[in-house]
Amino acid sequence: MHPLALDALTQAYQDDWSNPSSPYRQSNRTKAKLNKARCEWAQLFGSKESDVVFTSGATEANNMVIASAARNHSGRARILISGIEHPSVSIPAKHCFQDRVDVLPMESHGLVCLASLRENFERGLLPVLVCVMAANNESGVVQPWAEVARICEQYEVPFHCDATQWVGKLPISGFHHAFSFTASAHKFGGPKGVGWLVDKGGSSWQEGGTQEGGKRAGTENFPAIASMIKAWHECDRLLQQVKAEDRVPWRNNMEEKVCSHIPGTQVIGQDVQRLWNTSLLLMPKFDNLSWIAKLDALGFEVSTGSACSTGSDLQSSTAQAFSLDPLESKRLVRISSYLSHSQEDWNNLGDAFILAYQQLLEDSQDSNVISI
Repeated sequence: MHPLALDALTQAYQDDWSNPSSPYRQSNRTKAKLNKARCEWAQLFGSKESDVVFTSGATEANNMVIASAARNHSGRARILISGIEHPSVSIPAKHCFQDRVDVLPMESHGLVCLASLRENFERGLLPVLVCVMAANNESGVVQPWAEVARICEQYEVPFHCDATQWVGKLPISGFHHAFSFTASAHKFGGPKGVGWLVDKGGSSWQEGGTQEGGKRAGTENFPAIASMIKAWHECDRLLQQVKAEDRVPWRNNMEEKVCSHIPGTQVIGQDVQRLWNTSLLLMPKFDNLSWIAKLDALGFEVSTGSACSTGSDLQSSTAQAFSLDPLESKRLVRISSYLSHSQEDWNNLGDAFILAYQQLLEDSQDSNVISI
């Protein structure tokens, strides 16, 4: 969390604890600040104020869009999602649309197949909603979401984009072309538990109150919203200063070092554009939990993939999209950085991988258990 976002959160808890929906003067002051925040957010994305709904994060917002689409259409309506969607899209789609979920195929390099999308539409197979994420949450592969938005707009099909990984990493212009899009504050230094939905279709979710234009009942969490906006401004300022794309070589050099010292290592999505801060490595041996434990002891916190799928025995959609078998999926290690990380941090991570590999080899020689 960015220090200034933490300051804004603390200050708002002190000054703006009042319920924005209550009638007394202090509440009206908080409500005025909330309205100002909504106006600022709408201007940021080139959207209408009435289209902005503050949520607990992208997971809730994604559920909101999909559930509303199912509720507002007949029982024969179908939804089209990409083969790499986050569980907060793929699982609600299956829950709300049952067997009426079509999956947009992926190219071998991890991009959605635009030709297949056009072919479906030309044949008259028009779903009530298309869902394609802006950038993959595990591999960092940047998707052609803007082109998907143009195709959907041409055929008057609503397009929903989960922009969670994109916002705070790459320029945000163009998302107003999507029918709806979502993101979470903690991806760019804001607090956990707050995010947004920008939606032209008036999706609604929670019942029981008139908050958020009647689209999401419940007392608005203004302190978190104020903190999120402060985090965004600081992130945007830093992005303009550091030119984050210049950091791509830092990540690439780390990958090259690991691949050269640990034979058989593969970089997922290496041949296409990825977010500058993300790397997904398929290690040649030893399960990813063993890698994570060794790297953690060496001072580096990495992951097995999406935090939402950690602890699950199911293969992630990303692993399936790249045709990895179940054993390979258990050797995936995901790395992501923040703007505060330096070139030296990436270089040291590469060294840590090499040291961890040596330690794992030594451990396996001392053990009677065969590691695959």
